[in-house]
Amino acid sequence: MTIRDFNNSTSTAFKILRDHGFRVERKSSKNFGLTKVWIEKTKVTGRPDRIEGERALGKVLWSPQRGKPNSRTGTPADIYKNMRIVNPGDIVLHLIDDQKISGISLVKNKVIETTGLKGTDWESPAYLIDLENYIQLTPSIDRTSLLNNENKALLLNIKEESEVFYNIALNLREGAYLTPCPIKLLYIINELYKTLSNKSLPFMEKINFEQQTQDVITQSLSKTPMKSLNYFLSIKTKPFIILAGLSGTGKSRLVRTLAYQFNNIEADKTAERNTPTNFQLIKVKPNWHDSSELLGYESRISGKDRFISTDFIRFIVKAWQHPDTPFFLCLDEMNLAPVEQYFAEYLSAVETRRVIDGKIKTDALISGNLITKYANKVDGVDAAYELWNELELSDTGIQDELKANGLGLPSNLIVMGTVNMDETTHSFSRKVLDRAMTIEMNDINLSEGLGVDTDDWSYPAEPLQKELVLSEKTQGTEVFAELSTTGTEIITYLDLINTKLEGSPFKIAYRVRDEFLLYAFNYSLLETKPEDWMKNALDEMTLMKILPRIEGDEEKTKCLTELIKLFESNNFQKSLRKANEMEERRKLFHYTSFWS
Repeated sequence: MTIRDFNNSTSTAFKILRDHGFRVERKSSKNFGLTKVWIEKTKVTGRPDRIEGERALGKVLWSPQRGKPNSRTGTPADIYKNMRIVNPGDIVLHLIDDQKISGISLVKNKVIETTGLKGTDWESPAYLIDLENYIQLTPSIDRTSLLNNENKALLLNIKEESEVFYNIALNLREGAYLTPCPIKLLYIINELYKTLSNKSLPFMEKINFEQQTQDVITQSLSKTPMKSLNYFLSIKTKPFIILAGLSGTGKSRLVRTLAYQFNNIEADKTAERNTPTNFQLIKVKPNWHDSSELLGYESRISGKDRFISTDFIRFIVKAWQHPDTPFFLCLDEMNLAPVEQYFAEYLSAVETRRVIDGKIKTDALISGNLITKYANKVDGVDAAYELWNELELSDTGIQDELKANGLGLPSNLIVMGTVNMDETTHSFSRKVLDRAMTIEMNDINLSEGLGVDTDDWSYPAEPLQKELVLSEKTQGTEVFAELSTTGTEIITYLDLINTKLEGSPFKIAYRVRDEFLLYAFNYSLLETKPEDWMKNALDEMTLMKILPRIEGDEEKTKCLTELIKLFESNNFQKSLRKANEMEERRKLFHYTSFWS
């Protein structure tokens, strides 16, 4: 894990990370060795500077440093931010006059700051990047052969995963001068060119199509300390995490720190935002007994209809606008109120996660009909009410999507709830526990962390890769065949668990089975893993998914005795330690639970 600066202090997020197995190092300049490909969308016709001279097409990339001021805030838009992250050796495809991909070149050097062109609309301070080895494509690739209904499903999947030059309607995005060309998009473009010319695009020898997509995942994971993987693999398996532990152990600080470390939103770093766009803290109140505090509600107090939005809904909308960034929602002290009541819609929606046309989709939290009602201001809606302003959403493509299909859970939303179990809180129903991954945070060393505090919440120069926590799989059926004999071993183990739980209300079913399979699959992606990785995976998942379900009087929880024998025979140290702790309470108090 790379972090810019650090200090060993209990009150710092770095200490929290260390306490839970993370390795904290000074930032390295290394990347994963992947050649980046960019698409320049530029006008040439009527532009003498692009036809010949020092700034002609294929000689340089150049742009203003800032766009036009935002009409609401007055702040210039940072729409040319990608110019600052282009590296020598990168490949650039040139989309000319909004019509054709007509050329390709290599990046010669990193960006420099310079001046614009006097006497034109581009006199302001500018960015400049030298190019070399420009090749005109013969024939060129017509835009309509790429952005069409035949490719629509795959293109929209790519758009959800990355910033691209087109919108949800497959039209060109305004202001998207220089955008990434993800490996899947490059593959489509290269196949189109091969159809036209019987050969690949120039410079494709720098690209390994078969490996690059998987490399981002495996190389990210293989560089992560094994103890840290429990966090990342848990989130990747199910983006709903319960962090359980004593008050003051740094649970909410850990969530905020993860948001900083995964933040790749350039505008956040430029503006030095105190709270990352991809982090939201919501403090649960004891009087929450329905979802209105999270999902909003319709109000007719004024005599006209209005929809009262919430921070939760606005955060989800922001996550839809940044699909390449993991978004971390922290429900602080989530069990101060009954979770299955105020969070019912989320608990239902998260179970509908399915891969459809290459994208993870869910049922809607808020229906498309309700959104359309307020977006179109049907009869009865307050004429002064502006839904899109209320939701802070200006992207017309996402607006159309919400009206058509409602507001579902974005695939990059990660919900992490903090839990302090005491007499003031509610216990968890198995409905909640079945849908969550539970991680304990009770290890405390009071002799550590007495050094000088430091401001540890800062944006890393190199954010962690989203693939560490975002998955493309949601069902056990999607990974069972790839796990081969390992998948069969997991089913055999879970059948044995159910045998030990026979006669109790704690037996597991398909949801837990799928999560065991997904966790093991994500673990298996590691290039470097211990020989007993499968034992580690089963031990960790048993601790997170089996033991939290067990709660009740001495008779009801007698299954612990048989489980302890099973854990001993398999040398499951983490599960065994917790089960023994629960068994001690069972015998002493005639009652036990995971949470006591």
